Amino acid sequence: AYWEYLDRKVVDLDDAMPTWSYTMKPTCNSFHELSDDGNSRYPLGSGYYRDTFLVSDLLGDFALKRQNMNRDWNRNRLQKVMTEAVIMERLTASPYISYTYGHCGFSVAVELCPVDIAKRILPHTNFQFDRGMVDQAELDRKSDVYPLNNFTDIEKLDVVLSMTSSLAETHGFDTGPVATRDIAVNQWLQTDDNRLVLNDFDNALFLAYNASSGSYRPFFSAHVGSLKAPEEMKPGYLTEAADIWKVGGLIFS
Repeated sequence: AYWEYLDRKVVDLDDAMPTWSYTMKPTCNSFHELSDDGNSRYPLGSGYYRDTFLVSDLLGDFALKRQNMNRDWNRNRLQKVMTEAVIMERLTASPYISYTYGHCGFSVAVELCPVDIAKRILPHTNFQFDRGMVDQAELDRKSDVYPLNNFTDIEKLDVVLSMTSSLAETHGFDTGPVATRDIAVNQWLQTDDNRLVLNDFDNALFLAYNASSGSYRPFFSAHVGSLKAPEEMKPGYLTEAADIWKVGGLIFS
């Protein structure tokens, strides 16, 4: 739980992680009962670490997020998947967080979200590689930068409120803030009932509470990615506030 705190050799005995952050309730039996029929699984997409499948079962359709077979299966990856499973389980009552149905090992079963909001915001782009970015040569040929979608002002406002509300749920959790850290447009998906839900927590971090200082301990992050907060540009201590800067950049872009 302390692996991303700056001083990794010494753990302050006054630091305490929320009890629920390491209380796992895996539902392995449910996973082993799933049909192994290839016709019941349909690939929905792939991320850097995981693949997502549509699974049709007796209980209905859901999404199965599974470790990418080409990535290392190690303790670090297992810890990240477990972190996501715990967060989704604790926040599953929130309309802004993806519902979870179960977890076992490197896999998580979650509600099916048929709309990839990234493909609506950035149509005609391969998000995993170019993410809708414009290079300098293209900028030099244009007099302005034009939106890549036709969202109305109301639709933009709905997206903004949903994104910030999901962060409010994680940052404002009653037993201490959770830093999401990995902010990108493809971390949100849209459900059948048009809810925009935060769907990815495998880079999230529980903040430890320090009894002596009466505050939550800042953490160190070497996480790669765009939309970094200024304080991430050099090694140092961070708080969940870095998420706010990132989502602000996301909203602007």
